[in-house]
Amino acid sequence: MTKVNLETFVNKKSISSKRKFENKYPAYTKIIIDLLKEAKTKQNEPGAYRYNYLTLAEYCNLHLGFNMVSKEGLRKIIARIAEENNLTL
Repeated sequence: MTKVNLETFVNKKSISSKRKFENKYPAYTKIIIDLLKEAKTKQNEPGAYRYNYLTLAEYCNLHLGFNMVSKEGLRKIIARIAEENNLTL
């Protein structure tokens, strides 16, 4: 058994698990960013409240075939990607 610094282990684990989707599916991450940009441009229009993370997750799940994670998990991933790219809705 090798001795590993606990702080190094915790930091590595938190970084790697947090962005697992982005690392595994970079093409899907780009699609999500494009959808967020489109939703962001429609924020000043009437009915903008319909463009939210859950709606984007349902769209990705039903129409784009993002079946690798649950809808709620995808909503959280979309929110995280939006926050990282200054595209919060």
